[in-house]
Amino acid sequence: MTVGLLLTGWLEFTRERIRPNTYESYEPNLRRLLEPLGELPLAQLTAPQIRAACRKLRERGLTEYSLHQVHAVLDAH
Repeated sequence: MTVGLLLTGWLEFTRERIRPNTYESYEPNLRRLLEPLGELPLAQLTAPQIRAACRKLRERGLTEYSLHQVHAVLDAH
């Protein structure tokens, strides 16, 4: 399973289980993570790769709150 499959699967699973506003805040942030990590097998995902991806997202203007959302989803899996 790739990081991309995990993230898109999580979005599909949670869409009906969370409030629309919550989904709308998570969805674009997780989709941004697909570019740098989406094709990577989940078993090969490392903390340095996550930090590097988050650093790039921060440089593109993603807020700390948004980065926290991304980390929360990845940490849960």
